[in-house]
Amino acid sequence: WSCEGTAELQLFHMDEEEKNITRRFDFRFDCKNNRGGFESFYSLDDMDTYYFDYDCIHIGAKIAIRNVNGIRETPKFDFSSPSAFSDVTFIVEGKKIHAHKKYLSAYSKILHKALFVDENTKNLSEFELPGVKYEEFIDLLQCIYPSFKKV
Repeated sequence: WSCEGTAELQLFHMDEEEKNITRRFDFRFDCKNNRGGFESFYSLDDMDTYYFDYDCIHIGAKIAIRNVNGIRETPKFDFSSPSAFSDVTFIVEGKKIHAHKKYLSAYSKILHKALFVDENTKNLSEFELPGVKYEEFIDLLQCIYPSFKKV
């Protein structure tokens, strides 16, 4: 894999009337060489104290990626429509999420109990989940399903 781009770093002066220090450089990272940038942004000895704010330095960074090779997007499971074997639907924030009871129960004792053991819920095919955020529930499922989503 490799990645090329341009980075711009800025050191902010505490007085808005004064000029900030800006440095721009091109970089290239690859699987064999991850060194980039430059040796020194700015020497602390060369700065006046107005670049410090209670022992803190304020910096900004803009990074533009021009070229990426050898990296592909990680596949994700689609829960928006039923698949051939989906057998449970969760309703979260009014949206339907289609999943698989056996698969979920293998990874969660709580879901196993709700989907297969509890007499009040084991025969249900739809579960409404009030108070649960849609994006967070999808993220949870992406971690459980074989999608390679990092936790």
